[in-house]
Amino acid sequence: MAKTLVCWQACVVPDFLQTPAYARSAIIASCNEPAAELDERAKAQLETQQALRRPGVQCTYFIHELALRLPVGGHDVHVEQVHHLLRMAVRSGITIRIVPAAIGAHAGRSRS
Repeated sequence: MAKTLVCWQACVVPDFLQTPAYARSAIIASCNEPAAELDERAKAQLETQQALRRPGVQCTYFIHELALRLPVGGHDVHVEQVHHLLRMAVRSGITIRIVPAAIGAHAGRSRS
């Protein structure tokens, strides 16, 4: 089992920190999932989140500033997601780093 996780996803809050409503909205917006698989995928994502919250796992999440501004799912989902990030940020084993938009292009934009 992994002891550390470093996660970066461009334009969205990392999967492992998403609320159920945000996850569902992000999946719908991606247009990549058949509607019949939507609930199953969202449920699997939440189960994976729980597995990563076990003691001894150190998780570092990099979130681009613009992902925090993007209202995925609308205003209420966005507000819930931001509050969830604040609650996660004070948990032991979780580090959240915000990548400021002002730095422009950076290594995290690379696909390789």
